[in-house]
Amino acid sequence: MQTIHTVETTSGMEPLWELENGFLAEIGEEPMDSARRERLKKAVEEKQIVFFVARDGSRPVGMCSVSPCFSTYACLPCGVFDDFFILPAYRHQGVARLLADAAREWCARQGYASLSVGCCEADTGMYAALGFETRLGAMLACNL
Repeated sequence: MQTIHTVETTSGMEPLWELENGFLAEIGEEPMDSARRERLKKAVEEKQIVFFVARDGSRPVGMCSVSPCFSTYACLPCGVFDDFFILPAYRHQGVARLLADAAREWCARQGYASLSVGCCEADTGMYAALGFETRLGAMLACNL
């Protein structure tokens, strides 16, 4: 049975490294080096990001994150859902729903107005099935 653990402090980050590197490999990125790990730890310490880790017993099998921001539309905090990754052997077993529900429930407890996700067009059906049903247009980014 899978359980969800919220990682809001650096003391709970050890299980993230394997999952984070699996996520990065799947999207064609380099694994985390020590400098990136330290920046991520600092972001967790400063409450710029919260992680949710799905475990099968003691084994971490999936993760996602929420980064807070502020909505001038609602004049309330909101969250951005990211870092969504589940080990291939655990996909299609309900782990995605557990993670998305945990992130949504955490945001609701924090008083967030919404939780949004940016994704490629091919993933919109999956995210809609997880409760991300309101389209907000296209999200674009520029690298700095």
